[in-house]
Amino acid sequence: MKTIRFLLPALAILILAGSSFSQKVQKATLTVCENTDDRVYPVNPKTTIKVGEPVVYMIDFGDKKYREGKDENPDQFFIAWEVYRIGDDGKDEKNITELQQRSETLYKRYAIEEFQRFTEPGRYRVYALPWELRDVNFKSGNYKDYFGKAEIEVVE
Repeated sequence: MKTIRFLLPALAILILAGSSFSQKVQKATLTVCENTDDRVYPVNPKTTIKVGEPVVYMIDFGDKKYREGKDENPDQFFIAWEVYRIGDDGKDEKNITELQQRSETLYKRYAIEEFQRFTEPGRYRVYALPWELRDVNFKSGNYKDYFGKAEIEVVE
């Protein structure tokens, strides 16, 4: 009986902590595009590209600047940009790349600085997520908590 009295509150705390953590991730729109302009708006958004065609990824938090917890001006934070090949079952199948972006300022929009190229045709999913939520060891993808995600079809 004492074990149950201890386990029930502990279980409730774990469930509440997990649900409040997942609600912490602010949602944004992720766009795959040819480039971004000087104000970090997408230039020529893409849903289909050719093998080797350069693209960049950008996220837009809309009217609200990105906020991490209660921090109004964090010293720095990191965005993970992860790309997965999509399998026939529609799930993330293989990790293609992981990029890290560091920022010391809160903005409404962020974009990677370097161009990305896909070397093989197929369907791919791009995620932007808080660095600490990325899958460090297993690289399985299929994220539930992320800023935004987009899919891209790569053709010959």
